[in-house]
Amino acid sequence: MTVHCIGSDFWPHARPWQNAVPPWLGIAGGAIWRLGPEACVDRTQSVDATVMLMIDGRLDLSSYRGRERLERGMLAIRPSFDWRLLRAGPGGATWLQLPGHVDRSLGATYPVADVDRLLLLAGRGLSETLAEVEKVRARMPSLSPLRLHWVDDLKTAILADPYLSISEWARSHHVSREGAARAFRAAYSVSPARFRLELRARRAWSRIVDGAEPLSLIALETGFADQSHMTRAVGWLTGRPPSAWRRKRQGQPIDASWPC
Repeated sequence: MTVHCIGSDFWPHARPWQNAVPPWLGIAGGAIWRLGPEACVDRTQSVDATVMLMIDGRLDLSSYRGRERLERGMLAIRPSFDWRLLRAGPGGATWLQLPGHVDRSLGATYPVADVDRLLLLAGRGLSETLAEVEKVRARMPSLSPLRLHWVDDLKTAILADPYLSISEWARSHHVSREGAARAFRAAYSVSPARFRLELRARRAWSRIVDGAEPLSLIALETGFADQSHMTRAVGWLTGRPPSAWRRKRQGQPIDASWPC
């Protein structure tokens, strides 16, 4: 079963919040999503930040942050320019997804005490819903990603060190580089070397839009061979080269030929 966006025909079968105005019909980009039992959504990029509120079922998520298991009552903040792989549990998964604020972190996941209340708030509008999300983030500790296999240790090592040698890490953990790559791809649907490159590009993009440091320095400190290497990677990840992001930060026009 593939992903379905459930519209107004879902409301007769909805639970306590069924009498509210369907929130996603009045919020641009908002929707209830349902993934069938054991279904999988291949690793894809989400350019914009999103907020995911689990309504029912189970959703296994692999992203830059790591591997997580989302169940009813969990609120997942998914950042800008995130790559994620989704797998539903035996009973499928249903969640409310709303557009979020620009987020240059790796995201976070929080427990939510009252799912139905947050759904009802969504019926009043996006701003009130996101304000409540921020209250949840302020008062609740973020849940840690799962450690299911030693490949999650490799992910953690890549997050900590943009210069990490995959070969040296594999050797120190008594596995072959090829074995490490196969196991990592099975868990994250991408090679560890590619995962490392994407994270370098994302770190570089964040520093480009946050400050005025020279691009050559950012390239050096985020693990790239040179500025040209960084330019290609950031352009691939974000759709715009570093110079365009820097102009946008300064309020200048950007090259319209680059996609958003």
